[in-house]
Amino acid sequence: MSEEGDRIELGQLAGEDGDEEDEDGDVDEDEEEDHGHPSVAVKKIRKVNKRFYRTRAHSNPLNDGFYKVLPRAPREMDWAAQFPAWRERTRDVSDAIDRNELAPYPQRQWFVDVGSGYGGLLAAMAPEYPDVWFVGLEIRERVMEFCEARLQRLRQDHPGKFDHLTYIRTNAMRFMPNFFVKQQIDKMFFCYCDPHFKKRKWRQRIISSKLLAEYAFVLKDGAVVYTVTDVKDLHEWMVGKFHSHPLFETLSDEQLAVDPIVPYVRDKTDEAIKVAKNGGSKYLACFRRLPNPPLSDQGET
Repeated sequence: MSEEGDRIELGQLAGEDGDEEDEDGDVDEDEEEDHGHPSVAVKKIRKVNKRFYRTRAHSNPLNDGFYKVLPRAPREMDWAAQFPAWRERTRDVSDAIDRNELAPYPQRQWFVDVGSGYGGLLAAMAPEYPDVWFVGLEIRERVMEFCEARLQRLRQDHPGKFDHLTYIRTNAMRFMPNFFVKQQIDKMFFCYCDPHFKKRKWRQRIISSKLLAEYAFVLKDGAVVYTVTDVKDLHEWMVGKFHSHPLFETLSDEQLAVDPIVPYVRDKTDEAIKVAKNGGSKYLACFRRLPNPPLSDQGET
């Protein structure tokens, strides 16, 4: 995590509504406040307001869509175009990835938020983990426009602190293997996913037995998947799918209590802040990716 210094106020990262805006919907005042921390200056950043990026809460992931960033294979993904810090912190990757082999990524961790929404989770974590690549994947176009505006403002107001964070509009249910190679990701987040209440729409849920196989492919051995929702039925659905998959095990309450990422997932996302404000319940479950079993244990084909 980053050393103690200037602390960015989380409420500003969340892009909450209700502040005085200019004609473009931005808050243009830069302020510093002392909140009882003599060695920490709390900086308020200029916000991009959500009210100018309203959209439908649901999007059908089974529909076709046009995506500006969609590599045919991970080797074609231009991460340098996404991360200003890429060229400074990595070696040349032009010929490093072949046949879905993991290279040269081991020297840096990858955190991926699937269905990142308005991007609050990764924006909160990025300043604290400067040596991690953060990728938010979101399917809704207007929400992605908000994320891009938010990220641009963050990079302007805090040079260098968000150059390892990016948001990409894509359909993670269909194109996850297009972006990531085998065993590339260290942590994956599913926060307040669309519950798709009707039974005929359950196949649109982001967690399913088939999709867990794809997620397991891009997760490193020992990687952790974090899930949180305010819908109990969806929580039980996700837990059941992970329990029945041979490549995942559930983390215990004791393990969650010492995991520094859990407070971000539980309390710091845009939706978590809204749920807490409304007095709703939060259902958290986390799972570790297990190593593949030996071929001798997989049975004859």
